[in-house]
Amino acid sequence: MPDDADAGGLVSLADLKRLAELFDAAENALVPDAPEAKAAQVAFDNEVQALYDGKVAAHPQFSSVAQPFFRAKIRTLCRQYLRKN
Repeated sequence: MPDDADAGGLVSLADLKRLAELFDAAENALVPDAPEAKAAQVAFDNEVQALYDGKVAAHPQFSSVAQPFFRAKIRTLCRQYLRKN
């Protein structure tokens, strides 16, 4: 469980690593409008939505967590992960 501590246990370290890679490819692209950057952004958005649907929205104890807040938290975690690695 220590590996999941930074993500609050909702997002595994493997998920966070994959999301951080997509986030980096989308947010730090030299050409933001490049097809690769856009594809990375779409993949990131889809994965965040899937995580939200599967691990947050599906559980009553997290009913107060709105999708935009969850997405913002994931983006913050991705930035932190990229700074550390």
